Amino acid sequence: MSLPSVVIVGAGNLAYHLALNIKQSKLSLLQVCNRSRRGLSKIKRDTGAATASALSKIDGSADAYIIAVSDNAIRETAIAIGDLIPRDAIIAHTSGSQSIDALKDINGGMKYGSFYPLQSFKKDRKVDFESIPIFLSSYDKSVIKKLRQVAQEISNQVVIIPDEDRSKLHIPAVYVNNFVNHLYTVAQEYCSSEGLKMSYLHPLMVETLDRILDGKKPQDMQTGPAVRGDGSTIKNHRKLLKDHPDQLPLYNYLTKVINKYYDENN
Repeated sequence: MSLPSVVIVGAGNLAYHLALNIKQSKLSLLQVCNRSRRGLSKIKRDTGAATASALSKIDGSADAYIIAVSDNAIRETAIAIGDLIPRDAIIAHTSGSQSIDALKDINGGMKYGSFYPLQSFKKDRKVDFESIPIFLSSYDKSVIKKLRQVAQEISNQVVIIPDEDRSKLHIPAVYVNNFVNHLYTVAQEYCSSEGLKMSYLHPLMVETLDRILDGKKPQDMQTGPAVRGDGSTIKNHRKLLKDHPDQLPLYNYLTKVINKYYDENN
């Protein structure tokens, strides 16, 4: 059975890594197409893939079209390419939160689904794509079959998941990546303003994550003044944070949430 040929629509961080890994696989990457030239030069340079800087120039001969654009542009992009691609091809978006119904009724009712790699991507950061879980959703088994063929060539973790469960999964993904990263940002700003090195915290950051990766339950690993109810330390922290009025409400809120959680669950 021959593997599906692929066109990627988009030129952002995820589109770049998809192009890089599909190009290095046994799959045929026919083209990376974007609505503008932005981002395409790096993709072309690093992957050697054919590119097109207008949606009207999309290659119309692929088996699968993967739309890797921002959530609010999925429907618009799909409509723009719908009449230019084969009716018997499949179309899939890479969003973690948007329903696959964003692709409903494209080109008179093409087969559609989602192709969601659960990871945060930056073009200048190499990732081990084989270890990244790819979640596939569709109402059509033939779409799942074809998307699985693509996914299994670039990842060792391919999961079929209902559309609504994929959207639910995106919430904890935001917690462990976006929210935690913002806390790192807050910590970095505090360190910078106080003349401290963020690198002093790196071993602590690594140890915290290692505990989770070792299979420990996060709630069993919680430490700190909030879980202990250490009012003296919390009072001192609040005093020190008076010079950081933007951070004090965040400190107070998280302290309250943690303290309440362990009061109710111990």
